[in-house]
Amino acid sequence: VSVKLPRGFFAGVALVVVLGSVNIYSMSTMSKSINEMAINWLPSIRELGAGSRHLLDARRLQLLALTATTDAGRQQSLRGFAETLDKLQARLKKYEALISSDEERRIFEEFKKSFDVYLSLSEKMGDAVKQGKNDEALRISSDEMPKFISAATDALNRGVEVNDKGAA
Repeated sequence: VSVKLPRGFFAGVALVVVLGSVNIYSMSTMSKSINEMAINWLPSIRELGAGSRHLLDARRLQLLALTATTDAGRQQSLRGFAETLDKLQARLKKYEALISSDEERRIFEEFKKSFDVYLSLSEKMGDAVKQGKNDEALRISSDEMPKFISAATDALNRGVEVNDKGAA
């Protein structure tokens, strides 16, 4: 009896030490995952989501400018369009600093290609409006721009999905 009691005690202490060490290691791993979610994935999702909203707002304001019946209405929509593009660019700059994988980088490059074409077409459409070529501006807006705005929005949404999977 005198030998069994100390053995049992030390076996219990050894078990507690082993389980405690395993739990501390597990908590350390979990802490790294939580930190990654808080520092990278969630901010990325926030920036991409806001960027997508700004992109769609810019398109809406652009269409309002195109269909405005007064010069004042057109100018107001164009100012809103420019302000919204500035907000979008700020969000994209923040997101680009958060990119942490090759897949995210590839998707963001796809977005930039489509977005650059969209901006170029926007300028072309604006020039047509200024020259009084409303039919040409409508053609650019309805025939050429939609595929690029859709591709840019799709890329932003895929970026959200990649980050959402990483956070899961």
